[in-house]
Amino acid sequence: AALVDATTATPSFTPDVAGTYVARLVVSDGTDDSAPDDVSVEAEDNTAAAMVDASGGDVTSSDDVLALAVPAGALGAEEEISITRVPAAQRPTEFSDVGADALAFDLRPDGLQFAAPAAFEVTPPAGLQPTVEGDEYSVPLWASITLADGTLELPSGQEVVADLDAMTSVVRGEIEHFSELVTMTVLKA
Repeated sequence: AALVDATTATPSFTPDVAGTYVARLVVSDGTDDSAPDDVSVEAEDNTAAAMVDASGGDVTSSDDVLALAVPAGALGAEEEISITRVPAAQRPTEFSDVGADALAFDLRPDGLQFAAPAAFEVTPPAGLQPTVEGDEYSVPLWASITLADGTLELPSGQEVVADLDAMTSVVRGEIEHFSELVTMTVLKA
């Protein structure tokens, strides 16, 4: 991992492995340097993995936002399936304009094909759930898209299910292969 735009006023850094990172800032006017100012950041592993075989199985992302259910018969052999949450700065360029609240995941092994579609369910975090003000509800309508060989695809069978009593919503759909999966707000009704 390295700083992006290190010589600008707004550099960024996305850790590539879990651990403690120390950032040091030194300001210079070309003649004198300031005293260094250090900040430590703890990066957590955001990958969840499980072995899934021909009998099927489930994998849930480490943040409990994405759940994947592989049905029996979808795989011919045992596979290690992993889900990694992808920060905005690391999304493929095809997803660069999907918005700050988009939820992006890398599903591995890349290109894995299912004999029967795997079901996914995305539960957006609390700040992205329905809200109520007075007697008016605001429900974000979500859509998921995948990226396969540089082409954006809509997974089949997508639906947004909102429970206004519990003030929650989920996005459900099916995927037939693994690639990047992004769920984004398309409308707030």
